[in-house]
Amino acid sequence: SELDDLEAEVKERVLMLITVRAPRSDDLRRVLSTANAAHSFERIGDYARNTAKRTKAIMATDPANLPWDQLIEIGTMVAAMIDDVIVAHQQGDLDAAQAIRNSDVHVDKLHTAFFGGVIAAMEEGDVPPLVGAHLLFIGKNLERIGDFTTSLAEQVLFIETGETVE
Repeated sequence: SELDDLEAEVKERVLMLITVRAPRSDDLRRVLSTANAAHSFERIGDYARNTAKRTKAIMATDPANLPWDQLIEIGTMVAAMIDDVIVAHQQGDLDAAQAIRNSDVHVDKLHTAFFGGVIAAMEEGDVPPLVGAHLLFIGKNLERIGDFTTSLAEQVLFIETGETVE
């Protein structure tokens, strides 16, 4: 709820800046990108909260022999992307922003492999269906966090170049 409140405050301030100060192109890019970033961080928070709830549910069962290593690999990569995009924004680093954007392909590949592995383990009876469903959602949450982080990197590129990224 704190992230929801912060997002609403950012949107309110963005609207005020646009209507009262009429920013020029480079300032307007920063203002609009801030609103987009607030939304991305709010969604990242939602996915993180959902991941925590699902992890708690899994831990209440017998969590042995689950593909934790794969989830940790995806989660570590996504967390590093978030750290890197904040630094890229602070420094206006186009190369870092592009590298973050490119790394999302690797996150997607890791997620696809994780998804297939969980489905196979469920079919073989190694992972109970409810636990498997939680794992699949956690994997998807992490993949979506990667997508939103990629969007943040694209905002850095937009701020610095004035060009939208396809």
